[in-house]
Amino acid sequence: MLDDQEPFPVKAGDTIYVPTAMYHSTLNTGWRPMLLLALYNPGGPERVLEALPDFKELPAGQVPGWTRR
Repeated sequence: MLDDQEPFPVKAGDTIYVPTAMYHSTLNTGWRPMLLLALYNPGGPERVLEALPDFKELPAGQVPGWTRR
């Protein structure tokens, strides 16, 4: 959901653009865990995510070890 509008489905491989400061939400309605990759450009606002319990920061140049489930 973007900007309090109607929710819309997303699937593996989709790219969603969220403009700066726009309210948005993602809800996994499937049975399998959802892996979400969020990119911030320019960087900075993402620092608020550090407070989340599952936040993990990798050293520069290290690629996350994801496995397909």
